[in-house]
Amino acid sequence: MIRTDVRVGMIGAGFIGQMHSLAFRNASMARVSPSVAAQFVSLADQNVAAAADVAERYGWGAITTDWTETIAAGIDLFINAGPNSTHAPGGRQSRHGAVRSSIGRRLSRL
Repeated sequence: MIRTDVRVGMIGAGFIGQMHSLAFRNASMARVSPSVAAQFVSLADQNVAAAADVAERYGWGAITTDWTETIAAGIDLFINAGPNSTHAPGGRQSRHGAVRSSIGRRLSRL
């Protein structure tokens, strides 16, 4: 069986970040071949206590308050699960990026 390891970095230790952690932790269950395994490399969040809690529960290797350190950690995939105001910068910096964003609160902002 072929196994693909993906080194993941993420900004956001809130609810959405935790849901991404849970989903990526179980990604190998979705496909038998090729098998995908997430390696949680670096988690960035301004709330250090929340980041430490999420890191411990989901197995993140490192935490930081600076998302650029997460990008620099040699990751394959950057997930931006932070507030909408954080979505633009990180996605442009990494090789692959995933941004979870609401459409908008007002039609005029689309």
